[in-house]
Amino acid sequence: MLLCAYGAVAADFKMNEYKDTNCQVASYTHSRASIFCGDIDGTTHSLYINPSSKSKVQFWSGPGCGGTFLYERAVSKSGECVKINGDEHSMGFA
Repeated sequence: MLLCAYGAVAADFKMNEYKDTNCQVASYTHSRASIFCGDIDGTTHSLYINPSSKSKVQFWSGPGCGGTFLYERAVSKSGECVKINGDEHSMGFA
């Protein structure tokens, strides 16, 4: 039962990674469902973030929302494309 509940919650919080800077190149999109934190591939230049009930995300310099805290930004609850700088290695929902 716990596994089913985890899957249902995780599906609400997603980030899709793109190689371009405006979330248009669909050939490289892949979803990383996560409740709290997701690692960002080194070739990613933009993320389409669907935060569901959250309104902010935080970016970190290391995997697993570790390392140095870089910044926090507001994200539309209906989802939006976010251009990243390149030093972000993970993102968590705040």
